[in-house]
Amino acid sequence: NGRIRRETAGNGRINEDVLTGRIEDGRIAENGRIRRETAGNGRINEDVLTGRIEDGRIAENGRIRRETAGNGRINEDVLTGRIEDGRIAENGRIRRETAGNGRINEDVLTGRIEDGRIAENGRIRRETAGNGRINEDVLTGRIEDGRI
Repeated sequence: NGRIRRETAGNGRINEDVLTGRIEDGRIAENGRIRRETAGNGRINEDVLTGRIEDGRIAENGRIRRETAGNGRINEDVLTGRIEDGRIAENGRIRRETAGNGRINEDVLTGRIEDGRIAENGRIRRETAGNGRINEDVLTGRIEDGRI
């Protein structure tokens, strides 16, 4: 049903209802807004579905400003397919420079993460469980620890 359980609340992972458009502690409501209560703790926190984040900052043009670079949040150009520090290039790859710091770090759009590990079948391996990265079966709709 697309729900991520709450057991990972507060540890930098997305934790409730990603596919349905609602996060309880993160807080994507049905209108696509994530409330600000989690600002600064490594979770995406404002208006993901509408294309705007207030602290993290996806503006309406799909850019996330750099003010959150290095703190576990996605921080540049998610909708346009480019991250400056975390680095989704135009081909959908996120470079490895942010591996281990809570940010998604390899090939999100192509469906592969090297350290975090979305394989071509949409699975993220468990080696990064507990460190703030999404870690299991994002494309298939199942996360084992983080729990979609």
